[in-house]
Amino acid sequence: MNRLPRLTLFTVCGLVAAAAIALVLYGTGALSVHETGAGSAPPSGTFKYLKSAENRALVPAVTFTDKDGAKVNLASFQGRLTVLNLWATWCGPCVTELPELAKLKAALPPEKFAVVAVDLEKNDAAKVSAFLTAHQADALDLYVDQKLALMKAFTAYALPLTIIVDEHGHEWARAVGPEKWDSASAIAYVKSLAAK
Repeated sequence: MNRLPRLTLFTVCGLVAAAAIALVLYGTGALSVHETGAGSAPPSGTFKYLKSAENRALVPAVTFTDKDGAKVNLASFQGRLTVLNLWATWCGPCVTELPELAKLKAALPPEKFAVVAVDLEKNDAAKVSAFLTAHQADALDLYVDQKLALMKAFTAYALPLTIIVDEHGHEWARAVGPEKWDSASAIAYVKSLAAK
């Protein structure tokens, strides 16, 4: 067999195989490789980092403290869709996100939603309260996790980390990185999740 036809045959076969793979991965009708099928995929263009959870696992029963030093468990928010945000004062993107989370909280009915922003440092409640006030985020309830139990439980390797938890205590989605939580489309998306 001549070399040129053999080379052409291999080239054509390679292109057909590449097209078949592309059709399987990105074809119409089925979910794309970037979607998980769990929950409602975040709307395109609204979020940069938010991804649907792959298995909607029950979130760990982790405790942290409130402004009075009382223990709070994640399970205490069941019955409401919860936006759990892990942040720290030294994290610039976290600080930028705090007032946006406060606006998100104000836009959501508290009987159906909770916005829970937890400081992951050794700070006492008075210091965290002053920090939230100084950054126009004092509408957020004050929570501190001095033992970093949430960071360990959610294997957080970067901050901010935001986890959306459904009303039954299952992880719906998470964002590793800052989002514009106060945008109209983000608020509409979070509200839509309570109806799922």
